[in-house]
Amino acid sequence: MYERPLVGGGGHRDKKILWLEGGVAVAAKAGSTPELMTQARCEVAAWLLALELEMTKLVPTTVMRKMPAAAGGEVECSAQVMWTQFKMALGGGFTHTDCPDETGWHIAVFDVLAANIDRHDGNWGAIDAMPDAVLVDHGHCFTKSPNTTSQFYVARQGQQIPDGALALVQKFVDDSDRTRLKEVLDQPIVQQVIDRAQHLVHGGVLALP
Repeated sequence: MYERPLVGGGGHRDKKILWLEGGVAVAAKAGSTPELMTQARCEVAAWLLALELEMTKLVPTTVMRKMPAAAGGEVECSAQVMWTQFKMALGGGFTHTDCPDETGWHIAVFDVLAANIDRHDGNWGAIDAMPDAVLVDHGHCFTKSPNTTSQFYVARQGQQIPDGALALVQKFVDDSDRTRLKEVLDQPIVQQVIDRAQHLVHGGVLALP
């Protein structure tokens, strides 16, 4: 295993790129303190939410794994995010308004359910070009606030949710008793996610409870 620093962003201060056997790169975000462990679990929760919403193209595969600590050779848990080559919006010359409408709606719905208060042009981008959007850095989701400040949400707030996106939320609600979010989040937080999903389904418009 080879590692190198992961520069940029201040949300998680203990992160690095790990090159695994076979040449696969992951962004490893250690749970070296209680606060950082919460952030690491939120990273995994974001992947699980995308999986259950059938939006896996948006969020890179993220799992909790053990890795050697930076000092002393001890083993610690970390969220490991599959690190693909993509362009950040901040440096790629595009913004949320450049997303195709369907992609923008999916991101807006995702950010509402995840209660993302940290979506900005430095933590989303595209593989080569739109519509292949990629969302990263979800350590400030779920547990910080029941709201979202995502520009994808703000641009569509109060609008009717398209049938396709609403159907994905409905399926999540229907299967919520089997959600894997409870593997990494406390039950009250999981229930808040479900409540937000039910609110979207019942109202049919993009709005917070």
